[in-house]
Amino acid sequence: MTRENCKAKLAVVRSKTEKFVITVFVEEHSHPLSTPRRVHLLRSHRSVSEAKKSLTLQFSAANVPTHQQISILEFEAGGIENIGCTKKDIYNHEAKVQNQLRGQDAELLNEYFLTEQEKDPCFFFKIDVNDDGKLKCCFWADSVSRRAYGCFGDVVVFDTTYNTNQYGMIFAPLVGINNHGQTVLFACAFLSDEKTESFVWLFELLKDSMPTNNPKMIITDQDPAMTKAIVQSLPNTFHRYCSWHILEKFSTYLNVITYRDFYKDFQQCIWESESPEEFERKWVTTIEKASLDNNDWLKSIVELRKIESIVSNTKSGGISKKASTAHDYEALKNPSAVRAKGCGQRLKRGKEKATNAAKYRGRRCNGCGKIGQSHDKRNYPLLNNPSSQNEESPQHASEYDSKADSLSFTGQWLVGLVPNGEMRAGRGWKQRRKGILAKVVPADASGNASCCEREGEILPKF
Repeated sequence: MTRENCKAKLAVVRSKTEKFVITVFVEEHSHPLSTPRRVHLLRSHRSVSEAKKSLTLQFSAANVPTHQQISILEFEAGGIENIGCTKKDIYNHEAKVQNQLRGQDAELLNEYFLTEQEKDPCFFFKIDVNDDGKLKCCFWADSVSRRAYGCFGDVVVFDTTYNTNQYGMIFAPLVGINNHGQTVLFACAFLSDEKTESFVWLFELLKDSMPTNNPKMIITDQDPAMTKAIVQSLPNTFHRYCSWHILEKFSTYLNVITYRDFYKDFQQCIWESESPEEFERKWVTTIEKASLDNNDWLKSIVELRKIESIVSNTKSGGISKKASTAHDYEALKNPSAVRAKGCGQRLKRGKEKATNAAKYRGRRCNGCGKIGQSHDKRNYPLLNNPSSQNEESPQHASEYDSKADSLSFTGQWLVGLVPNGEMRAGRGWKQRRKGILAKVVPADASGNASCCEREGEILPKF
C-alpha cells in the first residue's frame, strides 16, 4: 500500500459494550485489484502448511526430486492455485531444511549405523577419526553381505575408482561373484586417502568382521600402496591385477589406431591363454609381430607375473591404534570438504579415448576453409592483409576486387567491383567489415552468374 500510495483503509474498534464497530472505511483503491485466479500469488495468501512440510520431508527421504513433489501436490489439490503456496515457497522450504542439516553428515551417518545395528544385530561397522575428531575412514557390512562372504568369499574384487563429491572421500566396495555369475557385495568403506595405512586398516577390519577365513585371491588395480597393504594384511592371499585396468593403460603408452591389430592380439594373449607356456608363446609372437621388443611398459606387464612370489614371502601387519567405534567419541565432525563442481565423468576405456581423439579433426577456419589451422575467420592473415593476399595468390587475383574502398553492404549482400566494370552482389563471403576484398564472380553474356556458388543480381554500371 505504501508503494502504490493506496488510501484504502478499514478501522475497527471495540466499544464499551464489548462490540466491534467499524469507524473508518475507505473503499477506493489507487491500483487494480488482483483477479480471483491470481489471489493465490499474494504473500498474504501463501504459506507452507505443517502437513505439506511433513509430506515434503518424507518425499525428500525417499529421494523424490522437488519438482516431482510439486507435481504431486498440484495433482492432489486439483491445480497449482489450490496448493496454498507457490513453487518458490516449496524450494525455499527445502533449502531451509538442508541448511539446518548442513555440517551434521558425519553424525547422521553414525546415527544411521547405530539404527541399523539395532535392527540387525549382525550389522558391523567401524569409524576412524583423525586427531581433530573429523571422520577419516568408515567400514560397514550387514548380515546379508557377511553371509554372502561366507559362501562366495574365496575371490574378492577390490576397486577404488570411485569418489564422493563433497568431501573427496574414496568409495571402496569389496565385491565378489556368486554361483549364478551375479555380483554380490561383501562390504563397503569410505577412505580419506589411498595410502597404505588406510588400506591396511580396511583389510584388517575385513578379516575381523567376516565369519570365515581370509580370501584365497584378491583382484585389484595396479596401485603400489594397495599392493603393499595386501602384502602386510593378507600374506597368504594370492594377489592378481585386474586385466581391465591393465588394458585401460594401453592408449596411454601405445597408439590404439597405429597398433589396432596388436591391441586385439594383446587382448587374446591375456584372456585366452590357458597355461603359462601358451602365454609365453603367444606373447613372444605378438611382440615380435609388432616390433615392440624395447617397449618399457610391455616389459613391466611381463614382470607382473612375479607378484605371487612377492606376496607369499612377507609378514602381516597390525591394525591402526586409532580404530574404534564412533560412539566412543562425544562429537563426530565432518571430514574436510573439497571444492568439487558436479559429478565426475564416467571412466572411459583407452580404445574409446583414442577413437574420440582420432575423430576430432580440429576447428575449421571460415576464411580459408582449412581444418586444424591456428587462426580463424577473424584473424585470417590473407583477409586482414589484402596486399599479401594478392601477392600469395596471383592466379586468383581476377576474382577479387582490387578497389577495397568501393565495397558496400546491402543487408546480407556484399557488393564489389568485377573486372568488366559492373557492380555485382553475391552471397557466400561471410565477412562483414569494410576494407576486406570481396570475392566476386563475373557475369556471362546473358547476365547470369558463371559460377553457381556465387549467385546474385547484376547491378547497373556506375
